[in-house]
Amino acid sequence: MNKFYKLDVGFFPQVVNLIFTKKAYQKILQHFEIYLDKEAFETGDAETHVISSPWETLIIVAMPPDATVELVAHEVSHVLDHLGKFIGQDLDHEVRAYLTGSLCQQIWDIKEKLNAREASRSVSDKARKGEEGLVLEVDLDSDGRSGPNSAPTKLPTVRRTKDRKGRDQSEAETSLQPIGTARVSSGSDQE
Repeated sequence: MNKFYKLDVGFFPQVVNLIFTKKAYQKILQHFEIYLDKEAFETGDAETHVISSPWETLIIVAMPPDATVELVAHEVSHVLDHLGKFIGQDLDHEVRAYLTGSLCQQIWDIKEKLNAREASRSVSDKARKGEEGLVLEVDLDSDGRSGPNSAPTKLPTVRRTKDRKGRDQSEAETSLQPIGTARVSSGSDQE
């Protein structure tokens, strides 16, 4: 939540940033090496700040993470007014309409992602603290073990092949009769 997010304004200079906290406002000022005695959220729930210098302009949209669609659209309207002043021309109706939709969607997507992350954190925090939250349940078998009841029966680790008569290969090997025996003599050739 204490980050700042760069918003894409198409082919216009990339000067628009989004924040959700006072701490993020201070971070963005530090990032751009701007030293002001100013805070975010001084005048209301949402604000659009414009910081200009001879070589750069920065537009910062500050709003709460639970901002409504109406509040997002309202601030985007201010952003587009300031962007038009920065580039030195009024944005025509089509450009303004496309940028309004694009910026609103970008802000909404960032906001939703952050809110989902925060919700996930609060659930895990509650579970860690033992408060009501996500409770995991595990079903136990009749044996008292977790896992599926239909566990496959264990197969023997060594499988034996069958011969033509259907006997295990090991039985077939033991039933073979020797044809002949070979003798090895350990005699020496002495002359």
